[in-house]
Amino acid sequence: MNVENENEALAIMEYVKTADLKGNVEIGKDEFLWDLGGIFLRFAIELRETTVFYSRRKSQLFGIGHFHLEHADVINTIQEINREDRIVRITVDPLGSSFCIVNKTDKKKKSWLIVRHYYSSI
Repeated sequence: MNVENENEALAIMEYVKTADLKGNVEIGKDEFLWDLGGIFLRFAIELRETTVFYSRRKSQLFGIGHFHLEHADVINTIQEINREDRIVRITVDPLGSSFCIVNKTDKKKKSWLIVRHYYSSI
């Protein structure tokens, strides 16, 4: 890891350790697991980017999908998810999955036969 990337990764981990995040957070060496009540986000901090894995259970075996963030965008994403007026929505359909941060007051979409919607409770 070059010095700049290492400093960005350390800054992210330091922010997570000191921030008052909703839900529960388990911090590892280069990653952290964030339980948002029904949705689990695992932020894996890698060399040039951070990969966010999302699932409905703590175990990686039950993963639904993932997305990538530049290190510069990770703290802003964490802050957006952590806002009191926001929740996370995961949509799963036969073509894949999607991750969204939505307002708590938005009408929740209903799941049906082949499309499932999961929401964080926190």
